[in-house]
Amino acid sequence: MPRLRITFIFLFISFAFTAKAEPLSFKTLDISPWGFKSQTGESKGILNDIAYEIGKLSGLTINHSLEPLARVVEAVKASIPGCTIVARSPYSEAFSYPIADIKIAAQLIVLAKKETPLATYEDLKGLNIGVVRGSHFNHQFDKDTSFKKRFTKDDYQAVLMLQRGRVDAIAGPLMAFRFNMRRVNFDQNTLAPPLVLTERYFWVHCSKSGVSLEQVLKLQEATKKLVKSGRVSEIWHSYIN
Repeated sequence: MPRLRITFIFLFISFAFTAKAEPLSFKTLDISPWGFKSQTGESKGILNDIAYEIGKLSGLTINHSLEPLARVVEAVKASIPGCTIVARSPYSEAFSYPIADIKIAAQLIVLAKKETPLATYEDLKGLNIGVVRGSHFNHQFDKDTSFKKRFTKDDYQAVLMLQRGRVDAIAGPLMAFRFNMRRVNFDQNTLAPPLVLTERYFWVHCSKSGVSLEQVLKLQEATKKLVKSGRVSEIWHSYIN
């Protein structure tokens, strides 16, 4: 039986036997540009805005919040009835069920200044690389000990560390780095071409228990409607432009 079909059978069984549909928590990454507080205290960000619109379209009772990456993962792992939007990967599938593709992708790269050109993966050897704590890229990069990982709170802090020469390079989503570089007036002409590690698509993920089949189906339908309407693309471009 194909692996995808088996996955959906297990999804159906897991969600179908959730007896009571409780209000959902929808935790969004508190990392700009995915989620952040504006100067007026308003929750904003690409994934934040998409999560709110999915929630409205679904008609479900949802409690939205911005949380650090590690807390998002721990909440979903603990099977607290809730969902999030994160990049789909073997790691995300280990602690949650991906239920809906929002049709946007993040290119995960390593970025350095021109004096540290990164032509191949081997050029990472011996470097100090800023990485957001709790993030995952691919098996090779995650397990590699030939370079030093300097953990950061978010991509904004990583950009500042590169700008101030505290790390040789930073690893993460290219789009997030460009967004935060504009915030700190980082001269992007000083950068070497990025080294691409992989590309990941963002999916709505839900905890493996505590979420009902009815809730999942409503979230899936709401996500499809939002994507088809072009609204997801509009939100994305409102931040990257």
